[in-house]
Amino acid sequence: MLSEERCTYRHLAQAIHSLLDKLKASIDEVKKETVNFMKEQLLLLSAKRIQYSTQVMVFACILRTISPHAYKFLRSTGALTLPHPSTIRNVCSSIQICPQVDSSDDTFLQYVSQRFKHLQAHEHTVTLMLDEIHIKPCLDYKGRNICGAAVNSNEAATSVLVFMIQSLLSAFKEVAHILPVKTLQGEDLHCMLKKVILGLEEIGYRVIAVVCDNNSLNRKAMKMFLPEKKLIPVYLRPADPDRPLFYVVDAVHLFKCIRNNWLNQKNAGTCFFYTRFELSNNEVHPECKMTASFKHLRDLHKEESPLLLKSGYGLTSKALNPSSFERQDVKLVLQVFNPHVAEALAARKGHTDVQHATATAEFIKILRWWSIVNVKTPSKGFHHRNVYEEPMSNHTDDPKASFLSAFITWLDVWEFYRHDTGVLTQETLSALRLSAQSLLALVKYCVSELHFKYILLGKVQMDPLESRFGQYRQMAGGQYHISVRQLCETEGRIRLQNALPSMSNDDLRGIEETDSVRDAGTSFSVHASDADLDELRAQMPVIGYVGGYCAHAAMKVLKCESCQRQLVVTGNTAETGEDTHLLIAQLDRGGLKFPSALVIAVVMYTEVVVRKLMTESTSTQFLHGPNQKNVVRQLTLDSLPRLEDIDTCERVKTGTPTSSSSHWLQTVQQI
Repeated sequence: MLSEERCTYRHLAQAIHSLLDKLKASIDEVKKETVNFMKEQLLLLSAKRIQYSTQVMVFACILRTISPHAYKFLRSTGALTLPHPSTIRNVCSSIQICPQVDSSDDTFLQYVSQRFKHLQAHEHTVTLMLDEIHIKPCLDYKGRNICGAAVNSNEAATSVLVFMIQSLLSAFKEVAHILPVKTLQGEDLHCMLKKVILGLEEIGYRVIAVVCDNNSLNRKAMKMFLPEKKLIPVYLRPADPDRPLFYVVDAVHLFKCIRNNWLNQKNAGTCFFYTRFELSNNEVHPECKMTASFKHLRDLHKEESPLLLKSGYGLTSKALNPSSFERQDVKLVLQVFNPHVAEALAARKGHTDVQHATATAEFIKILRWWSIVNVKTPSKGFHHRNVYEEPMSNHTDDPKASFLSAFITWLDVWEFYRHDTGVLTQETLSALRLSAQSLLALVKYCVSELHFKYILLGKVQMDPLESRFGQYRQMAGGQYHISVRQLCETEGRIRLQNALPSMSNDDLRGIEETDSVRDAGTSFSVHASDADLDELRAQMPVIGYVGGYCAHAAMKVLKCESCQRQLVVTGNTAETGEDTHLLIAQLDRGGLKFPSALVIAVVMYTEVVVRKLMTESTSTQFLHGPNQKNVVRQLTLDSLPRLEDIDTCERVKTGTPTSSSSHWLQTVQQI
């Protein structure tokens, strides 16, 4: 025990620290992190200069990105010593992982390139998903840049094309690239898709499949991987023609299309007319036509809705009569294609049309295809005691492969019916067959060539991308039509939460805030001529008013009285009859500033520079680039004549040209 004369704060802290070391040596690995956290909090209490460990900094950054209010409350309680929010902001802003940073060629796919360094070798095999999210078209200025412009137009983007990768052998999934667009063409999508694939392959990823919905634009982009422009299950990979690139249509999208096709039938009873598919031996009987009626499902629900005990439980009115918005919900589709509903239909007795009820039940059972393509965990089939929910392998006796082969034959026969009604649309049927062919080929390639033990076909879906879209809307305040700015900010927070846990001490220590547009102005050729300035003479009252506000804002930063005198003229010396100060004089109640000739010149040159940047030839490059404020400032400084009548500040009167030039630049930059 410590004596009373040694019971100082420092000695007590050392004693507790020693006891924590002994405690750490006697507990398991999981609890050691808790002891380490307690030791650090103890050190922070007595530290004169606080320096946080990597673990605490990562914890604080992630917590604040998830909930700033929770972080503020936790710090206010005093229970923990955590970094100030400004420190967190500096760290997070210095990590260049915002999607807008990846827009230039120099930083293309920068984020997924950083993430690649922390992946194991088996995680490099990925699928590439692409889909678009419709957004609110608008341009907004925040944080020194303008966001919302389309990359293929001078106007605001109406949708954002999102590329996402997902590992086939791990839980790794990340958004690789974000592309704001307006009215994208198939050729442009093909070029961007090819660029993303080549970029990922160059980093080290192995892209083996492209997964997308059955949109005509996606089909056109995939066709262009062949000179003949055909739609086939397997293409040659752009980076390596010796390896295949599989084209898979999203199974969730197809599942909803089948239900929607059924609902859209205009015949009596809302019927599908299909060929018989004997599930016991996977045999197709082209000569035997059967009828699946959606009316039987509605009749079943109507009969059982008053009952407490139901044989076809799960059916709801929403599933049977969905609105246009509800048709996007796959959960309602699963209520229709449900084995319990199929058995309830098959067991109906005393019904006037028992034959069609049985055929409807068999049609629902045929879509065990969904059970095969929706396996996302290796043990799903074991727990459900369903062989069709087990992972796919390349064994010759695999019943799932046999079913998919017979399923393709069944679709071929159905296509030859050529009915005007009662069949799947040509687009849905072709996509369903192509997807089944592609998945069979993908399984064979992964097991035989890549030596996978099995493959989870639920990994070859767009669910992660659709889930990310839901996160964007939720994190943006529950809005459906979000803006490009909101999408980029929410994606940036998600990336921080994913990337920070894998960062080391060196990663955080090496973070330095950089100016992403240090030389951005050099890519534009913009100069202000005398003719350009003469065109602004009619706007001099407005220019003078804007100049007054610029002077007011600059004077808050320039504390030197000598520098402030360069920006304004007093009310006595201001020529209120002059056009430049006319509007200010009319609105002034004693608090407005009358700008000097220097400020007026800066505003005029800035106006000319912005006008020229917004011309048709340069507006797309300017609006899509980062930090437009710095670009305009640099181009304005380059265009301005050197105004030698600026008095040199007393604090920089050194008699050297360098100090005079620096003073001139500093004064103008503050304006």
